[in-house]
Amino acid sequence: LGLLREARLHHDEMTAQVDRLDAGATAAGKKLLATLRGSKQQWFAIDDKIVEFVNTNRRDEAIQMSTGQGRQMVADLQKQVVDFVERERSMVAEARARSERNYDSTRLALLVMVGVSLVVAGGTAVWLSLGISRGLRRAGELTQAVASGDLTRTAAVTTRDETGELIGYVNAMVGRLRGVVADAASAADNVSF
Repeated sequence: LGLLREARLHHDEMTAQVDRLDAGATAAGKKLLATLRGSKQQWFAIDDKIVEFVNTNRRDEAIQMSTGQGRQMVADLQKQVVDFVERERSMVAEARARSERNYDSTRLALLVMVGVSLVVAGGTAVWLSLGISRGLRRAGELTQAVASGDLTRTAAVTTRDETGELIGYVNAMVGRLRGVVADAASAADNVSF
């Protein structure tokens, strides 16, 4: 009676393990597990028969069944378990390789996007600095000409940003200085005659 109870517990534990495997198995894995379940049921029947032989004092029959059919069934079960484990291992290896390829391609795409962003940012910075420096250079040349006494020059306003406004203010200043100089020259002409 004790052997029978122990065999039942072992059967229940094995069934629970197969059910847990089945929950996460693929379609091909489920087919292997279905075959394993069928073989397991056959083995349980043989195991039950062996326990029955032992409990009815038919030890020779129990030994013969255990070393014959029972041993063959256990070997078949072991092969099916190994096949299932190998299949699952190969699928894990395939999934790992696939995820590594995805990681590599994602990393490459990210590096390309960062590179393109850096090139765009660098190009924008150069374009802005050239635009600002050209406008400031024109404003500087104009103020130097005014400082040298040349009130005939003006700078063309080519942009509508802060640099363009600065050049417009410098042009307006030059225009006012011309007016002041013209007024002073006219006043000097009126005084001398």
